[in-house]
Amino acid sequence: MKNYAASRLSRILLIVLVFALAVSFTGCGGQKHKNEPEITVEYLQGEYVEQLVRDGADVVFGTLDVTGSADSTPLEGSEEAPVTLTQLTINAKEYVTDESAENGYYIADRNKSYITYAGPETRIAFDFAGTGTLDIVTVDEFVNHDISGKYFDVYLFDDQVLLIIERII
Repeated sequence: MKNYAASRLSRILLIVLVFALAVSFTGCGGQKHKNEPEITVEYLQGEYVEQLVRDGADVVFGTLDVTGSADSTPLEGSEEAPVTLTQLTINAKEYVTDESAENGYYIADRNKSYITYAGPETRIAFDFAGTGTLDIVTVDEFVNHDISGKYFDVYLFDDQVLLIIERII
């Protein structure tokens, strides 16, 4: 009789444990993205820029050069896979309004360069098709496209690029 009671108790505990695990895993990931806005060019240029600036992001205007890539190293004990980061050099410029200039402005070189990194979380709005309309592109699409002679507003924390928006001039 004792073994039957212990066996029955073990089965009940096993059923409760399985049920508890099933209930706890059911909600995983379901609401994580519920409140995230749809990522559009308008969102990136508006609310996202405001949020980044409010949170203290630095904004650098200039040209970009792809200067390499490196794999990030996850923290010890972390189960995260290494992430490839693309090294970018921002050549800082300044947009100067000048009525005497041919187009009413000129681009001044600030003689400063910043080495930064773009990763999979970097958002990019770029005129990929050359039509004068910005599209959202991945880092890979961006760096494999000719970006020479184009100007960008780059939003970053420390050396990590969070947002790149092409400034069509």
